[in-house]
Amino acid sequence: EQGIRHIHRQQRLVCLGLLKRGSIFGDRRKISLTCTEKAAPIIADGLAMQKEFFERIADGVAEEDIAAYQRICDIMTKNAKEMIGGSKK
Repeated sequence: EQGIRHIHRQQRLVCLGLLKRGSIFGDRRKISLTCTEKAAPIIADGLAMQKEFFERIADGVAEEDIAAYQRICDIMTKNAKEMIGGSKK
């Protein structure tokens, strides 16, 4: 049922001209979804909101602490991807 809801949401965005569907060569079960130019202002607003949120949430945190946090997240992401992929160190 949740998959059906996603299809309806996608269809609505396609009808509004915000999203474009395409095919994936070699696998007719898959489709590509691409944002259109009409979606650009919405995307820009979302990115601006994300930036403002981060600036407010990180207010008072030292730049070096933010950099250390980012390095830790990067390492943990790499480790998780290796775990999912089955590779070992």
